[in-house]
Amino acid sequence: MKILEEHPELFYLSGSGLSGFVMALLRSGGFTRKNLRMRLAEACMCSMLSSAITMGAHAYGFSYEWAIPIGTFTGFIGTDIIRAFLAGIIEWLKLKYPRLFGKEQSDEDY
Repeated sequence: MKILEEHPELFYLSGSGLSGFVMALLRSGGFTRKNLRMRLAEACMCSMLSSAITMGAHAYGFSYEWAIPIGTFTGFIGTDIIRAFLAGIIEWLKLKYPRLFGKEQSDEDY
């Protein structure tokens, strides 16, 4: 496998996606009552998300060896918790900086 010798990050990104997929599939099978199609869809989303988080972490200076723990953690917490966390951040930003979202802040808001 000459391509893995030239680009070792492909191994780590594949491992991140695979570990996110497997962990999400195991978690959703054990803790939720979703049907197989929903479980596979969530596992695929966790796989893509873990690969994207791995590439973002690498951009901030993390090595690719963190890819598999990132994928496992992403699969463990699942897309529902990640979505709720991001929604909370967006709501906080709406309250803190209303001009970013097209609302003018009045004196009554203070």
